[in-house]
Amino acid sequence: MQTSVDGNQSSNEIAGADQNILNLLDSMDNYLILVDSLSSSLRQGWLELASARYSMGASRVNSSLFDLKSHQASTTLQVDN
Repeated sequence: MQTSVDGNQSSNEIAGADQNILNLLDSMDNYLILVDSLSSSLRQGWLELASARYSMGASRVNSSLFDLKSHQASTTLQVDN
């Protein structure tokens, strides 16, 4: 009778470990999707900047016109364990 209790307990531990692995893989997938989205947005921004420089001229669109001061984020994220 003792072996069946231990067998059930170890199978529960394995199921818990499998669930943790699935959670990790799901989180990694979400992270990679967000990184891809960020990369796509940055690429689009660079293309739009290049287009503006081409159409308006490099002297009208250059880095001296950009505000380099730090700004607060419009959205914040709070993580709870």
